[in-house]
Amino acid sequence: NLLGPISSDPDWGVAVIRALTGVAVEELVKVAFEYAPARPSQHLDDQTRMDCLVVYRDVRGLHGAMAIETKLSDRFSSRRLPIASNARYIALTRALGIWEDAALSGASAANQLMRCHALAGSIGLRENLSLKPALWLIHHPDDSSADSVVGLYRSTLRAPETFITSTIAEVGAS
Repeated sequence: NLLGPISSDPDWGVAVIRALTGVAVEELVKVAFEYAPARPSQHLDDQTRMDCLVVYRDVRGLHGAMAIETKLSDRFSSRRLPIASNARYIALTRALGIWEDAALSGASAANQLMRCHALAGSIGLRENLSLKPALWLIHHPDDSSADSVVGLYRSTLRAPETFITSTIAEVGAS
């Protein structure tokens, strides 16, 4: 697994996350692969999962949650949940302030990214983490569909600094 060393070698994980995302991570508090909450009803109340969840402490001592999603050979999920009418997503949009007001009803191709980002946000709120949730997308450099989905998702963000992208080549060079 591409992300395995984040857990097995935390110093490497911190260094790579810092170098590629610009997030001033000091310590990895929790790393969970193929993360889905044990009790979805306490979060988004759907089956959203992410490739990796990282809860971290930054250099100022503040804590945050980062969803990591990889798109190397598979396509973005064609499963579109009706998040615009979901009370949990509406509440998160208001509480976190990272999406534009119309984000829930638009950008259906970016639905998977929004759901992963929202799950990180839900975890952050539930665990009283002080930093805005981050979403780090790692994709293949030759995946032309990734560029369009990235652009579409970025257009929904009020806080674009919470969405980071890297290619697998950049991760491998780390």
